[in-house]
Amino acid sequence: MILTPKHKLFIGIGAVALLAVLAFATQDLWKPLPDTTTYHDNGFSFEYPRVNNAEEYAAGAVIVGTEGDEGLNPLVEVIRYQSDPDTALPATFDAYVRKQALALCGSDGSEERLTCTDLVATPYTSAQGLEGQELSLTLVRTNLATDTTSTETFAPLYVFNTTRPVEDAEDRFRYRAVFVYPSFASVISGTASPALLAQVIDSLLIPGGVSSIVSR
Repeated sequence: MILTPKHKLFIGIGAVALLAVLAFATQDLWKPLPDTTTYHDNGFSFEYPRVNNAEEYAAGAVIVGTEGDEGLNPLVEVIRYQSDPDTALPATFDAYVRKQALALCGSDGSEERLTCTDLVATPYTSAQGLEGQELSLTLVRTNLATDTTSTETFAPLYVFNTTRPVEDAEDRFRYRAVFVYPSFASVISGTASPALLAQVIDSLLIPGGVSSIVSR
């Protein structure tokens, strides 16, 4: 078949059109990935650097960290907590927060015992307008061989009250909260990441209808 100038013109137009379609269809592939990604849960969402990974290990319980040879190294935890129906209901939400926060740390090893005391809570408002509390605890490390102790600070921990009004004040599921804090493992190993914690807490959103949200 002999290509006439007219045929060549049609082929050229078709090639240009095809290249335009391909360029449009693949334009997103050439865009650089954003530096952050977003984790979505039924009870909250937050952003974290793409160089990190987020892993849900239970419903409403998320770890953000770095990948290591043995899996994810935890740096920050974001967890939805609810009062335990199998234990006595704390008298107030603050009492519930204190009990839950103290339970976040504590460990008995062959060489060292770890406990937390002296919880201090102050009002806190996040970058997204969430009103909550900022907590600080004293971490006590006891050397079991020498029976000597040393202390350091386990902080900051953030708590947002997601308790909804109920008619039954004795409802054992009454208290609910979202906790955001440096993982206990990272604190005792000295690998905590304040920058990662700050990014998570600054981007944290909790769905509407929660008393601790004052603005968006």
